[in-house]
Amino acid sequence: MKGQNTFMTYLRKTFLILVNPIGIVVSVIFVISGLAGYIDPSTHDLFAVAGLFYPIVFAAMFLGTIISALLRTRLFFVQLILLMISLPVSSKYFGLNLNPKDSALNVITYNVHGFKGFRDKNTEKSTHESIITYLNKQQANVVCLQEFRSWTGKIDNDLKYFAQEAGYDYYHFSGYWRRGGVQSDGYLILSKLPIINHGSIPSATKRNIGAYADIQFSNNQVIRFASVHLISFSLGKQEIEAFGEAAALEMDLMKKHGRSLLGKLRNSFTIRSSEVIDLQKFIEGTDLPLILGGDFNDTPASFTYNKITGSGLNDSHLQGGLGLGTTYGGNLPFLRIDYVFYTKAFKADGATVHQLPYSDHNPVQATLLMQPN
Repeated sequence: MKGQNTFMTYLRKTFLILVNPIGIVVSVIFVISGLAGYIDPSTHDLFAVAGLFYPIVFAAMFLGTIISALLRTRLFFVQLILLMISLPVSSKYFGLNLNPKDSALNVITYNVHGFKGFRDKNTEKSTHESIITYLNKQQANVVCLQEFRSWTGKIDNDLKYFAQEAGYDYYHFSGYWRRGGVQSDGYLILSKLPIINHGSIPSATKRNIGAYADIQFSNNQVIRFASVHLISFSLGKQEIEAFGEAAALEMDLMKKHGRSLLGKLRNSFTIRSSEVIDLQKFIEGTDLPLILGGDFNDTPASFTYNKITGSGLNDSHLQGGLGLGTTYGGNLPFLRIDYVFYTKAFKADGATVHQLPYSDHNPVQATLLMQPN
């Protein structure tokens, strides 16, 4: 018995030699990732990079805390306190609505990836038709699309065809780039009800970060909808091609990015921090009830997310969704970067992420109720 106790003591000490240093490192990374939403990435990009992987770091931290408890280490108390302090950040990831009901206002946001398809499951020749079929089935009141791209080279004809076939009488299209001439890439807002005003959301980064449309929902109720796309994580060759005529501008950004993944991440975080400041000005300058749908290319732990929610907007997934609500379909796991945000004039009654093979993003559908005045 004494020999067995000696062996167990030795085994525990061996584990502690490994577990404590790893636990300390994970704890430090966890703190950095949790602070990402409060630190401007243009000045401290390390926080933004760590925040991108917050769900994974949280899982590692949670597992490490359990191990520390089993080994009865002093580090356990530190880890437990950090997990408790992190609850406001962690709660931004999980929707808990188990019983969504029917609602008066149905909204979809979807980055359609230039109709290029995804992982060879679709092609430009068929993807737009597949998405039209999907939208016909959902019959949302308003649809906010990003990376809408002409598949024939005649954008006006493609817009008219897409809207009609999807079942929408009203639409507004705005190009990505703040330049003259016809543009074939941009934002499309589809509506079942009349659009009485519309425009673009410009940014100091020399491109439009979104488009908006004011939609008449009743005799005395106008709602502003915006379709937004903040700059992506990495500007590779395929992405440049997706933006078509703006390739020259994107190539200038690529030169600044350098070749390393870290360099691309750093620069995209810096540019996006500037764009979200411009978006914040748009939000705060809007006196209508506002619904903001789009691809924000940042997670709930991010500076971007904090700026938007700090402007008084709510996240439909937190009130109406269930689980993590992952929207990105690429190789980076657990990323929720597409959102439907709304002002206090609304309440989310449901939020669903549809798993579709037509883009590297999945569409988010939210059902919203108008709050009584």
